[in-house]
Amino acid sequence: MTPDFLALVERVRRRGYRVYFPLFFGRANRRNSLAGDLALAGREWSCLKHDPRPAIEDWLRALISEKIRRDEPLGKLAIIGNCLSGGLPLALVDSGVEVAVLSQPACPSHFGPLNRGSSEELGLSKAEIENAREWSRTHEMFAFRFTRDDISPAARFHRLEREFSLAPASREIDSGPGTGFPESAHPVLTGAYSCRPGNPTERALDAVLDALDRRLKNGSR
Repeated sequence: MTPDFLALVERVRRRGYRVYFPLFFGRANRRNSLAGDLALAGREWSCLKHDPRPAIEDWLRALISEKIRRDEPLGKLAIIGNCLSGGLPLALVDSGVEVAVLSQPACPSHFGPLNRGSSEELGLSKAEIENAREWSRTHEMFAFRFTRDDISPAARFHRLEREFSLAPASREIDSGPGTGFPESAHPVLTGAYSCRPGNPTERALDAVLDALDRRLKNGSR
């Protein structure tokens, strides 16, 4: 829940939506180290282990059913995942979700740079993949990453393209020399985001916000 992440929350909120943003790890409104995040997240997220189903999924399902549905009984939902949570929307699409955003997904149980042999892994069971595949045919699913991002490897993004019907605005954003992005660019909608008109990160967020309006505007927001 870094300052950059809270800025994304505010952009979505200004569009007229209620935003729920659980604190998974780290400390609110501060920049936390990757090592510290992994240490705090290890048990619930199954980091660095070949465990196909992180326990955090059960917690999120309970959040949706017991808290969000109580506040928004008829509301439509969208889920935005970033980095370690980037693939979680895939496991939660059967919870009344209309829009799923997979931003630079770093699969919890196969964390990219620490386990390069599993760069295509999604951390889902076959049944969950099939369920998400069917869902993507009638809903809106976005995926984003930077081209030189080792934490969210290209092989995983290309598998998303093969497995699911991604929204046309989904893309790998060129972070090569001369693009203005550092080689280490990773968070598309938060840390590396730029509101400069025409910037590819700004176009990505605009596409997501437009999808929220298309899919959620007739329900409670």
